Amino acid sequence: MASPSAPGPRSYIERMQQKLHLPSFFFPTRPRLSRGPLYLDSDSDSDGDDGGHIHARTGLSPSQPSRSHRLVLRCNRTLNSLYCTTCRHLSSDIGRGVLKCSFAYLLGSMATFIEPIASWIGNGQDTKHTVATLTVYFHPARTQGSMYKASICALLAFVYATFINISSMAVSMFFEDTLHMLPLGHAVVLIVFCGGGLGFVGWVKQRLADPLVNTACSLASLAMITVLTKEGDVQQGELSFEPIVRVLKMLFLGVTVTVVVCLTVFPQSARLKLRESTIALTGSLSDMLSIITEGFLMGNSDSLEKKDFLSASQRNKKAYHQIDQILKEAKLEHYLTGTERQYRLEKNLVRCVQDLVQSVGGLRSAAILQSDLLKQASAAATSDHERPLDHPQGVLRPVEPIDAGSSLGASSHVENDVPPLQTPEDIFNLFIEHLGPAMKSLVQTFREILSDLPFGPPPDYNVVFQPGFHARLDNALRMFRRSRSEALRMIYSHKEIGAARCTELEADYEEVAASCGHFSFSLQEFGEQLRGFFGAFGSPTG
Repeated sequence: MASPSAPGPRSYIERMQQKLHLPSFFFPTRPRLSRGPLYLDSDSDSDGDDGGHIHARTGLSPSQPSRSHRLVLRCNRTLNSLYCTTCRHLSSDIGRGVLKCSFAYLLGSMATFIEPIASWIGNGQDTKHTVATLTVYFHPARTQGSMYKASICALLAFVYATFINISSMAVSMFFEDTLHMLPLGHAVVLIVFCGGGLGFVGWVKQRLADPLVNTACSLASLAMITVLTKEGDVQQGELSFEPIVRVLKMLFLGVTVTVVVCLTVFPQSARLKLRESTIALTGSLSDMLSIITEGFLMGNSDSLEKKDFLSASQRNKKAYHQIDQILKEAKLEHYLTGTERQYRLEKNLVRCVQDLVQSVGGLRSAAILQSDLLKQASAAATSDHERPLDHPQGVLRPVEPIDAGSSLGASSHVENDVPPLQTPEDIFNLFIEHLGPAMKSLVQTFREILSDLPFGPPPDYNVVFQPGFHARLDNALRMFRRSRSEALRMIYSHKEIGAARCTELEADYEEVAASCGHFSFSLQEFGEQLRGFFGAFGSPTG
């Protein structure tokens, strides 16, 4: 039995660790700092190394996950990432469109592989794939209004193809039974019906240049070529409705499958897309208008080349090019649901928004022109050294931030308080000093109106504005018109006070003053068009 006074193993080890300076080292395989005695364990040679393994024994066994556990964690992270990516893709319009097209093609292929459907269509197994081909032509990844139009185009294409097929059979039979000149009948069919009929299809496709019309033209060509070249009745001079009925069945199956998938699997409404495009268009207009006005107030158009403006401009162009086509698709949906008045309202809305887009383009050009004129005038004045300046050339005095409680009259000055105008920059600074606060207030009102475009729930999608917007817009326009008149009067009344002895410098003064008036007038016209934007909501015609 051990003596009570004898030190135990644990206390002995602790005293020895306090006396010894344990070295610090790094594991080669795991870069982790450790402290403790080194042991050369030559017995654990599981990896087949020539030397022993170096490890540390600190009395604590860190819990490191095993290799199998790490593999399970890695697989779990990979599966979760794949699941999230798949969900995001399927929730997007592109992912849902791919899924709908794949499902429609699968159903169309059943006409070839399922015997009852193939027997119902009839003989000619090599043409059963036409049903699946039609699901590719009339793909279901489109809006409901677009599918309605595609169905109408498919019906017209089939009527035209049926007329060409029956006429060609009748002509061939006439030359065979009556004139006994079948080769001449083949020549007539080749020139008139094959050449003329298919040529007319190509002309319509080129003339209209519409994607849905192109699809209908491809459908008509497919139906005509199948009967004229593959069935053999035209070549034999016989009139048979069996191939025409067979083609009709294939067209019916293909179009029906596409329409059903389009309207039942993730249906897309053109009216909803029109709302989204309108919101995107007005939102980008709001951003562009703010950046353009800021660049004009600073007298520098560099902000129009930055990422924010370019991104807003790109979004604006994308929505602008899509909105006309979406409006046409929404027209069919409205007429089918009996909401023609709502369509006329949306049409007026789209036209007003397009006018606003063109006005913003004019404001951008006016801001760039103003910046170029200021740079040219600054460079000319610097090179001439005609007179000393009160402030450095090309550096414009910043506009004070607008105060919501301040009145417009606080920014107006008496004519005698304004120093003589010595440079074109002085003209611009005087103009901005008088018109800047009113301009910023007007643009802020524009942004609030363009950013708040609420649509009601379906099926009416009524648009309801806040009642205070109309009064705020009228007040902002009234204040801006008064400030603009005062600013222009101040410019032209003080321009002659400056010592303008050079004709070229006088021309620079006139150019800068005219460009200031042009930009302010364009901004005022934008506000008037925005008032028409309100009118488009209030009273739809009809």
